[in-house]
Amino acid sequence: MIKAVIRTEEFSNTLSSVFGCGKEGSIDPLAGVIEIKVKSNALSLRTTDNRDTFIVKMTKTNEDGSIELSKVDCEDFTVAIDKGRFKELIDRTNLDEITLTITDRAVELKGHGIYKFERPIEGDEPIKFEPIAAIKDPELNVPLDVKELQSIIQAGNKFVAGQYVNPVSNSFYFGTNVVTTDGTVACFYQKELLPEPLLLHASTVELLSKVKENNLTLVRKGRQIQFLGNYTMINSVVHQNLDEYDAESLFSYLDTKFVSGVTIDVKSSKELLSRVNIFVDNTTAKGSAQFSFEESGITIAEIRGKAEEVLPYTDAVNFKPFICYANLKDLINVIEFKDAGTVTLWYGDENAIRVDSGDIVRVMALTGGEEMEGDMAEIFENEKKDVLAGTRGDEDIDGIDAITGTIDDVVW
Repeated sequence: MIKAVIRTEEFSNTLSSVFGCGKEGSIDPLAGVIEIKVKSNALSLRTTDNRDTFIVKMTKTNEDGSIELSKVDCEDFTVAIDKGRFKELIDRTNLDEITLTITDRAVELKGHGIYKFERPIEGDEPIKFEPIAAIKDPELNVPLDVKELQSIIQAGNKFVAGQYVNPVSNSFYFGTNVVTTDGTVACFYQKELLPEPLLLHASTVELLSKVKENNLTLVRKGRQIQFLGNYTMINSVVHQNLDEYDAESLFSYLDTKFVSGVTIDVKSSKELLSRVNIFVDNTTAKGSAQFSFEESGITIAEIRGKAEEVLPYTDAVNFKPFICYANLKDLINVIEFKDAGTVTLWYGDENAIRVDSGDIVRVMALTGGEEMEGDMAEIFENEKKDVLAGTRGDEDIDGIDAITGTIDDVVW
């Protein structure tokens, strides 16, 4: 029997970080459990699914904002328990400390009361996670600024295709730009972060958004990748369909010569678009709104005449009158940038509009307007609009089984 007294707030913060890995419905039986481990007084939590493994060491934040290990005074132990009920209990605990008691078959938590979690069994023994080893002799070794990475994730995360809609585009492309696309919008971060192109699964990138420390190192050997920090480790595999990701065609949109541009206020534009969108039927092509670029402003009208407003603009560049059609719900997302008061809206291309804010560029496919029929999916039929949809590929479900190379030294 082992007892561990743990600071609740620090434990809860760590638990929240790792909880997103191993989602409901995963084919991995370990996806529903969490591993709690203490080694040399350092406590770590680990979750996993078929592809990603996320390990975070428990830390505390100092007054100057720096973080350091939050140590636990107990013997070394490793135990796996049901993560859903465990997190639910921790979330409802408002004591400074909790006490865990580990036995051969159960974990007892003492807080407001006493709660017992039976350890999940595989065969006749409690479930155990396999150790993860360090990548030796990596083919890629790159330091990453976590804050910059998380800004990129925040900017592009809305524009990732669903796993079952387009498995290849359910990803972040890291090349000369960082790119995401959902088939309607392509989002570009115009900076090269890695010396080689990589296609990362959206689920892996989502875990990076939960990292608390400032710096990570990315290492790769074959398809296996690891993001390593002082208190964080993410183990995964790169997307197998990099060759099928049509990045060059997407980049062609950055070279499109949009004739004119105007500056719009983000807050007031979102409010206006939301009001008009109340009257728009977004399930059909006829639900598109008409945009008329005029010297007095941009007239945005529901095409059946049920709503119309004028959006003011400033700082026009080579202004020319222009009429196009666009989906308002998509455009609301496209013009939203963190900490951006204004954005530049470029127009004049018959297939797309472009929105810029600093290093981030978003290109959105236009709809066909009043003459188009059928579902929104039927709008993007011409060749140029198909570029935004990416290339379909087989769903990558082989996960960690696809790891190549020799890994010997256990580090976590």
